[in-house]
Amino acid sequence: AVVGSGPSGCYTAKYLRTAWDKMGDGKNASNTIDIIERLPTPYGLVRFGVAPDHPEVKNVQNDFNSLFDHGDKGIQFLGNVQVGRDVSIDELRIRYDAVILATGCESD
Repeated sequence: AVVGSGPSGCYTAKYLRTAWDKMGDGKNASNTIDIIERLPTPYGLVRFGVAPDHPEVKNVQNDFNSLFDHGDKGIQFLGNVQVGRDVSIDELRIRYDAVILATGCESD
Protein backbone atom coordinates (compact mmCIF):
# COMPACT_ATOMS: atom_id res chain seq x y z
CA ALA A 1 0.00 0.00 0.00
CA VAL A 2 1.06 3.55 -0.69
CA VAL A 3 -0.40 6.13 1.71
CA GLY A 4 -0.73 9.42 -0.15
CA SER A 5 -1.59 10.07 -3.78
CA GLY A 6 0.43 13.17 -4.45
CA PRO A 7 3.46 13.14 -6.73
CA SER A 8 5.61 11.01 -4.42
CA GLY A 9 2.87 8.43 -3.89
CA CYS A 10 1.90 8.18 -7.56
CA TYR A 11 5.49 7.97 -8.79
CA THR A 12 6.26 5.34 -6.14
CA ALA A 13 3.33 3.21 -7.31
CA LYS A 14 4.23 3.71 -10.97
CA TYR A 15 7.86 2.65 -10.61
CA LEU A 16 7.11 -0.20 -8.21
CA ARG A 17 4.64 -1.56 -10.78
CA THR A 18 7.25 -1.09 -13.53
CA ALA A 19 9.88 -2.95 -11.48
CA TRP A 20 7.49 -5.85 -10.87
CA ASP A 21 6.64 -6.01 -14.57
CA LYS A 22 10.32 -6.11 -15.52
CA MET A 23 10.91 -9.12 -13.29
CA GLY A 24 8.84 -11.01 -15.84
CA ASP A 25 8.66 -14.28 -13.93
CA GLY A 26 4.85 -14.19 -13.76
CA LYS A 27 4.84 -14.32 -9.95
CA ASN A 28 4.25 -10.58 -9.67
CA ALA A 29 1.41 -10.29 -12.18
CA SER A 30 -1.21 -10.65 -9.47
CA ASN A 31 0.38 -8.08 -7.17
CA THR A 32 -1.76 -5.02 -6.67
CA ILE A 33 -0.92 -1.63 -5.25
CA ASP A 34 -3.54 0.26 -3.32
CA ILE A 35 -3.00 4.01 -3.13
CA ILE A 36 -4.76 5.25 0.00
CA GLU A 37 -5.71 8.93 0.15
CA ARG A 38 -7.44 11.09 2.76
CA LEU A 39 -8.96 13.31 0.06
CA PRO A 40 -11.65 12.14 -2.39
CA THR A 41 -9.40 12.76 -5.42
CA PRO A 42 -5.78 11.88 -6.18
CA TYR A 43 -2.66 13.92 -7.11
CA GLY A 44 -2.22 16.19 -4.07
CA LEU A 45 -0.40 19.41 -4.91
CA VAL A 46 -0.50 18.63 -8.62
CA ARG A 47 -4.26 19.08 -8.41
CA PHE A 48 -4.56 21.64 -5.61
CA GLY A 49 -1.30 23.55 -5.36
CA VAL A 50 -0.08 24.43 -8.85
CA ALA A 51 -1.64 26.41 -11.70
CA PRO A 52 -3.62 23.77 -13.63
CA ASP A 53 -2.83 25.25 -17.05
CA HIS A 54 0.92 24.94 -16.64
CA PRO A 55 2.18 22.56 -19.40
CA GLU A 56 4.34 20.45 -17.09
CA VAL A 57 1.43 20.00 -14.69
CA LYS A 58 -0.71 18.70 -17.54
CA ASN A 59 2.03 16.20 -18.46
CA VAL A 60 2.24 14.96 -14.88
CA GLN A 61 -1.55 14.68 -14.62
CA ASN A 62 -1.67 12.66 -17.84
CA ASP A 63 1.08 10.39 -16.52
CA PHE A 64 -0.81 9.85 -13.26
CA ASN A 65 -4.15 9.38 -15.04
CA SER A 66 -2.64 6.43 -16.88
CA LEU A 67 -2.06 4.71 -13.52
CA PHE A 68 -5.77 4.50 -12.82
CA ASP A 69 -7.21 4.34 -16.36
CA HIS A 70 -6.22 0.73 -16.90
CA GLY A 71 -7.39 -1.74 -14.28
CA ASP A 72 -4.94 -4.28 -15.65
CA LYS A 73 -1.99 -2.34 -14.20
CA GLY A 74 -2.94 -3.48 -10.72
CA ILE A 75 -3.04 -0.01 -9.17
CA GLN A 76 -6.18 1.00 -7.31
CA PHE A 77 -7.10 4.38 -5.80
CA LEU A 78 -8.86 4.34 -2.42
CA GLY A 79 -10.02 7.87 -1.61
CA ASN A 80 -11.67 9.28 1.53
CA VAL A 81 -9.63 6.95 3.73
CA GLN A 82 -7.73 8.57 6.57
CA VAL A 83 -4.96 6.58 8.19
CA GLY A 84 -5.34 6.88 11.94
CA ARG A 85 -9.11 7.37 11.74
CA ASP A 86 -10.48 4.85 9.24
CA VAL A 87 -7.58 2.41 9.34
CA SER A 88 -4.48 2.16 11.52
CA ILE A 89 -0.88 1.69 10.42
CA ASP A 90 -0.91 -1.66 12.24
CA GLU A 91 -3.95 -2.79 10.21
CA LEU A 92 -2.20 -1.77 7.00
CA ARG A 93 0.94 -3.67 7.99
CA ILE A 94 -1.13 -6.81 8.56
CA ARG A 95 -3.00 -6.49 5.25
CA TYR A 96 -0.08 -5.54 2.96
CA ASP A 97 3.42 -6.88 2.39
CA ALA A 98 4.75 -3.31 2.44
CA VAL A 99 3.37 0.08 3.46
CA ILE A 100 4.94 3.23 2.04
CA LEU A 101 4.09 6.56 3.67
CA ALA A 102 4.10 9.31 1.04
CA THR A 103 1.76 11.77 2.71
CA GLY A 104 3.43 14.97 1.60
CA CYS A 105 2.92 18.29 3.29
CA GLU A 106 -0.39 19.97 4.05
CA SER A 107 0.98 23.46 4.61
CA ASP A 108 4.15 25.56 4.63
